[in-house]
Amino acid sequence: MKRLGDISAILLMMAAVFFTFHTFDAASGSAPQYDGPVQQVIVYDGDNLWNIANRFSGHTSLTIEEAVEWIVIANELDGALVKPGQTLDVPAGGNGVAME
Repeated sequence: MKRLGDISAILLMMAAVFFTFHTFDAASGSAPQYDGPVQQVIVYDGDNLWNIANRFSGHTSLTIEEAVEWIVIANELDGALVKPGQTLDVPAGGNGVAME
């Protein structure tokens, strides 16, 4: 029974270390690695970061989640809310209306 307790304690410590490092990494403010072209898009009524990232991440190396994170950091957004008329830098690629 003591062995089971030791294993549980080790697993608990490993989980704590993992979540600590994961939290610090997410809070570091560094965008996911993306060195490709960037374009500007206008946010339209009904748009949200997820569907914008979905439109533009398809032809990049980023997942949708990474593209959302990249857009938030690159545009210095305070959360995930965007407003119609707002202009955002996004990883280029995919379909959408680009602004020059």
